[in-house]
Amino acid sequence: MTDATTMESISVRVPSHEKVLFQHIAQRNGTDTAAAIRTFVHAFNVEGGYPFDTAQYYPIDEEEEAEIAALKAQVKAGAVKGFTSHAELRKSIED
Repeated sequence: MTDATTMESISVRVPSHEKVLFQHIAQRNGTDTAAAIRTFVHAFNVEGGYPFDTAQYYPIDEEEEAEIAALKAQVKAGAVKGFTSHAELRKSIED
């Protein structure tokens, strides 16, 4: 287990237009993208999953659809494990 003060980096690729909009909205809300991401990670961990309704429609582009298709293919091939719920994921971590 790491020290509570040890910080780790998380890297994620997003479409450039999403990044620009994210930076703008964060700044408009008096924060920066790093603080917004840290807040999301904390809320995700506290909730044990998404801190908002993921059933809400969030449109995705062709690149994201291709990434999802590739991930589903990996699950189908048995290369990675897929989960149908947060509870199933948590149980696999605890086992």
